[in-house]
Order: sequence, then structure tokens, then C-alpha cells
Amino acid sequence: MTLFFDIVKLETESKGSDALFMAILEDHYNVKTYNRLQKINYKSINGRSWLLNPLPLFDKKIADISYIVQYIKLAGRRNYQIFKAYNIITLDISFYPNLILNTIKNNPLLTLSNNNIHFKFEDIFFEAKLLNKGKNKWL
Repeated sequence: MTLFFDIVKLETESKGSDALFMAILEDHYNVKTYNRLQKINYKSINGRSWLLNPLPLFDKKIADISYIVQYIKLAGRRNYQIFKAYNIITLDISFYPNLILNTIKNNPLLTLSNNNIHFKFEDIFFEAKLLNKGKNKWL
């Protein structure tokens, strides 16, 4: 399930805390997937940022929380219309000249190639969906 959120609202609401950042995003995910009919008191972070495969990111065992948050912050800067039109799930770093590439290179969830940041769980999910495209309707 594609999860839409507002990366700026999420960063503002988390006040620099990685743990709060993840808690807010996970609450948002749970409201969107499980609690649609329940009235839950939470601050909406609806927006245009997106993750194709957010569920693995809530498993704190996959990587250090700072790597997970960096992954989400970078993924949140992609344009969904470009994805829908051209199936591009990477982030072109030429639009973000102030990025510190060494921090990206050290993140086990990200890969840097040809001026693009690849997102491990997005790549895995998207490739699986492409393989099954003829069998199931997706996205």
C-alpha cells in the first residue's frame, strides 16, 4: 500500500526526534490501513510525500533508527507524478546540491548510483510488482 504523508509536517511535528518521527509516521500508517473507521486523536500529516513499501521501515531491527529516518526524509522528497508517469522511484540528487553524500553512502538502506538515490525497500517492492503486473492489478 502506498502511504502518502507530508514530509515537512512530519519533520515539524517530530521536533528533531527520530523516535517521535517514526512514532508519528507509524500512527499515520495505522490510521490509513487499520483504523479508518475509528475516531483517533492524532495530528494529520496527509500530503504528497509517498512510500511504496512503508511496512518494513517500522521494524526497528532492520537498521539504526537514524538510517530509517534518513531513508524516509529522502524518499519524501520524490515527486509522485514523476513516478506515475515514468515509473521512477529514485531521487535525483542533482536537484539537491546540499546533500551530504557520505551520509547517504553509509546508509545500508540507500544506494547511490548515476546521480540517483535508490531506496532498498522501494526497489524490492517495485520489482516484485513489475514481475506480477500481468497477474494482479497494482498501485
